[in-house]
Amino acid sequence: DLVVSKPATLAQLQQAMREQGFETLMYLVDQSGLTLWHLSADAAHIRNVFIPQSELSDKVRALYDSLADRKVGFDAETARELYLFLVAPARPWIRSRRLVIIPSAELHQVPFEALQNPADGRFLGEEFELSYASSATVLLGMKPRRSPRDGALLAVADPEFKAEVDAVAALYPGRATIVGGATLATKKDVVSRLADYDVVHLSVHGEFNGRQPLLSHLKLGPSDRDNGWLL
Repeated sequence: DLVVSKPATLAQLQQAMREQGFETLMYLVDQSGLTLWHLSADAAHIRNVFIPQSELSDKVRALYDSLADRKVGFDAETARELYLFLVAPARPWIRSRRLVIIPSAELHQVPFEALQNPADGRFLGEEFELSYASSATVLLGMKPRRSPRDGALLAVADPEFKAEVDAVAALYPGRATIVGGATLATKKDVVSRLADYDVVHLSVHGEFNGRQPLLSHLKLGPSDRDNGWLL
């Protein structure tokens, strides 16, 4: 279904928004700029933003590198600039607390949560509950979320993130299983457990492949002839 599917219509997407209470920001990047759509349950808006693709790529890479390398430090200036290009043109129309981002090209590498509003200093992740989809069609194919409050949790920890996993597991007293922590859990072990849990929390490193996004992966421990990549 993710490879061959019937494209979603605007009416279908807006019906899902009406039922589930979210809005979307959708992007198309080309050489001379980007096109931004804001879609809600009862409206559709479009803005053309002029920024050469080469300049956009440089800003995306600068922000990404500042977040990936702790020694570099957060690039607040670029985070504010990208907010002005990617969010500000549509900001007056957004009413919902839930916002789904549908990126394009290099925007797949943008952590929208880290974009900062120059007007008040707030990050986008503070203003909205953000999620991502690769397309509107894929978004509609996802099952509506249900509350994980009473479910069983599988928490997978890279040794570096053990404290985070312990904090999450504390929210599921008597219903949490932690895999890894002292050593990195293997992909084989994690995959064999997935079907038995309602909620899966992965605190591990990953790698985004910009040239071949389907090869992006989370890094788990290798075993046998398996490299440990969870695609």
